[in-house]
Amino acid sequence: MRARSSVLCLVAALLAPTAAAAESGPTRAATLGLTAVQPLPPWKDAGLGLAPWAGFIMPAWRDWKVTGRAGWIGHLDKEQNVGSESIRYQNWELPVLAGIEYSPAGERGLLFSAELGYVLQHTRAEYLNEPAATATDHGGGIAVGGGYRINGLQIRVQYFMFGLPDPAKQKALMFGVRWSLPM
Repeated sequence: MRARSSVLCLVAALLAPTAAAAESGPTRAATLGLTAVQPLPPWKDAGLGLAPWAGFIMPAWRDWKVTGRAGWIGHLDKEQNVGSESIRYQNWELPVLAGIEYSPAGERGLLFSAELGYVLQHTRAEYLNEPAATATDHGGGIAVGGGYRINGLQIRVQYFMFGLPDPAKQKALMFGVRWSLPM
């Protein structure tokens, strides 16, 4: 019981906006973003992806912020030759991520972020003269990276893994921009 009370107090302290954050402007913001997703080896069946995102960001404690976002990553089709046959892959993912962001410089400067969440992945493979095969998978996902903030605009780079606890096949680099809109 005592441990539970301590954890609840810690969470409440981290999520409560500080007086300094309240004085410096809006305490919460909606976010919109656009990200390019480059799959890394050994993830062979997905082409370059493009992802629109929507989410939120709110001050937690000093230079720390709580973030959350959801999006859809659509990949360009990718073809692979297997012997004399060609296979065309179509992929998409639905990630839902939440995490923390640290920006010591305030509204202008470097930022660092870590997010954890859930990812639903769908793959469709089309073989020549055969019916298409589809597969849907899900699991945990993590995105770690950083960027640069200029007021409400962020330029970000993140290393993205999904399919946890076995992320060996799905890794990607994400390059994107995110706009914060005061709520």
